[in-house]
Amino acid sequence: RDAVKLKKESCQAWLAQGTPEAAEAYRQAKRAAARVVSEAKTWVWEEFGEAMEKDYRTDSWKFWQTVRCLRREEPKAEDSEVDSFITQADVTEVVQQLLGGKAPGVDEIRPEYLKSLDVVGLSRLTCLCNIAWQSGTVPLDWATRVVVPLFEKGDRRVCSNYRGITLLNLPGKVYSRVLERRVRPLVKPRIQEEQCGFCPSHGTLDQLYTLHRVLEGSWEFAQPVHMCFVDLEKAFDRVLRGILWEVLWEYRVSVALC
Repeated sequence: RDAVKLKKESCQAWLAQGTPEAAEAYRQAKRAAARVVSEAKTWVWEEFGEAMEKDYRTDSWKFWQTVRCLRREEPKAEDSEVDSFITQADVTEVVQQLLGGKAPGVDEIRPEYLKSLDVVGLSRLTCLCNIAWQSGTVPLDWATRVVVPLFEKGDRRVCSNYRGITLLNLPGKVYSRVLERRVRPLVKPRIQEEQCGFCPSHGTLDQLYTLHRVLEGSWEFAQPVHMCFVDLEKAFDRVLRGILWEVLWEYRVSVALC
């Protein structure tokens, strides 16, 4: 724990000072922490192996009970990838996909600024994301939102005739997109093919085309068509966020992401 704590403190010092000495101290602390963690894991597995060997000789029921539990809880390869550190390649790919000309958050950082970062700048942004990832908390600025109401139609004095958009700080948005890219492969197999909302490469045009083909076929063969359209008003704003965490937990998404 001391080695990991020293690594975090060295990273924060490097971000604050930006000197070559601070960078070298962070690299050394990072290597030392990795070595200590590796040694600790090796020791734990050795202790576990000795305990399993003892149970195999003296308590076969307990041995096979442990084996069955391990088989049920065997982590998938994708789980280790989800729980791993955020790489600079992850951050770079998200930054490159940012669209220009968008309104900034309270920090006034625009997409063009991040897309102009060099390797050093992207490295520091990656370090910030990893600090948030390891600590489970984000800077207060990243959580600060600016809600801008946009008038849609009707009486301007009625609040329900406005649609609100939220302006987020861009570094925080980059971090959230990195996490979203880790969650999506885990939940995508459970999403029905007909789902179009919030799914890349899926849109209502596909459904309109399918409906058009169905109507053409029913007209050709003189068959009735029954349709039901459900209009969910402000569906996104009314989703209970607590239930979303429960759904992710049921989907066996990593605790670190929930």
